[in-house]
Amino acid sequence: PGGRKKDRLVCRIDDKWVDLTNWRKAHPAGSHWIDAFDQRDATEVMHAFHSDKALGMLQRLPSARETDVPSKEVCPDVTPLQRNFRAFRAGLIKDGWFKRNYIVEAAQMASWGAMLALGIKLATTADWKYKLLSVLPIAIANSYAGWLAHDYVHGTDKFCNFFRNFGAVTAGLSTTMWCDKHNMHHAKTNEVGIDEDLPGGPALFVWPPTPENDKPWRKFQHLYLPLAYSLLFVVWRIDSLKVAWSRKIRHEQFCLAAHYALALAILPAPVFAGAVLLSGFMSATIVTVSLGF
Repeated sequence: PGGRKKDRLVCRIDDKWVDLTNWRKAHPAGSHWIDAFDQRDATEVMHAFHSDKALGMLQRLPSARETDVPSKEVCPDVTPLQRNFRAFRAGLIKDGWFKRNYIVEAAQMASWGAMLALGIKLATTADWKYKLLSVLPIAIANSYAGWLAHDYVHGTDKFCNFFRNFGAVTAGLSTTMWCDKHNMHHAKTNEVGIDEDLPGGPALFVWPPTPENDKPWRKFQHLYLPLAYSLLFVVWRIDSLKVAWSRKIRHEQFCLAAHYALALAILPAPVFAGAVLLSGFMSATIVTVSLGF
């Protein structure tokens, strides 16, 4: 339907329609990424998620046959807004805004390290009041580690490649789990049914569900939001372990094992658990605002 012929998988990149039918299975991040942009414009996601080396391979992609290109009803022409954004992004790159500032990177890493060190210092004292207080800086450090890992996973340069597993070591978050879940959020932000960062029930809704998917307790969710938010990192940590072990990703298994071994060897278990819950509440409160809740 809509102009599709012979079941070819095509997408548009930089105004050129390419045929990815024979490439989808070889895509390093999985074929689901190729499938998600079948008959759609993939320009932004191509430039945002791929390294210069990968972008250099664009010219090798086969052109789609004219009969396989979908109609404008299926994939509309590029809008003036899209073209203005692409020109704006190209200008930022030309002006050096995408060049990494290593002084800033060092300052961010030092801030995370200082907060973590403060928390460890308080947690390892004999006074229970300091142990209780340590939950706050450790929670902040955990959230900070998540944000840094977020940047390192999304980055495409050698610096980010070096720190790719930073989140697994410092926050117990699998890089593969994060890529599968969160890259799609950036590629198809807030698209219901695709963006996994949109809680769609049954415990928490961030948009009005259809009547058949609604739950009677949704009217009370504002009362238990703190509890639901607090479980954010708990859920992500469990998902990380599932992904690393089910897919047998050995280096991530090692990084996650090192994280828990170090954390539980240095921190009292109640402090560690409390920090994870508080960190989840803080991070979920921040990011949910961007989901229009």
